[in-house]
Amino acid sequence: MRPVTRSRTIEVPLNVQLAGSKFAFPDQPDLRAATIEGVETYTETNALNAISGRAVVSPADALLLTVTLSDASDERVLDVPYLAFNTLLNSGQVRTYKDLQLTWEQCTINAFGVISSAATSALITIHYRLPIDDQ
Repeated sequence: MRPVTRSRTIEVPLNVQLAGSKFAFPDQPDLRAATIEGVETYTETNALNAISGRAVVSPADALLLTVTLSDASDERVLDVPYLAFNTLLNSGQVRTYKDLQLTWEQCTINAFGVISSAATSALITIHYRLPIDDQ
């Protein structure tokens, strides 16, 4: 039986407006054993509000963001532009990965410019599968 792929949207609040800021992903303890198969990001163009009700990052601010995804061995995805994961800009295609198991506390959204509003959040959808227990 093939494992079922699931999705979860994670909110990363962007609380500081300074260039060089790093915003850590919240820990996802129930997904530590999950294998990540795809990653998507959103701007206010395709999601009006974040999970908390905050505004979603604007396309202009998203140009100033990168994503770093770390697994136990290394930073597997290092400073990839935030918009490179946006399916609206990628002909509806989700950016896929093979055998990526994240170390959540080391995954970050990185700002390399000054973000115009600190009252926004980045939204990331993680497509994953969990290991199947033989029963």
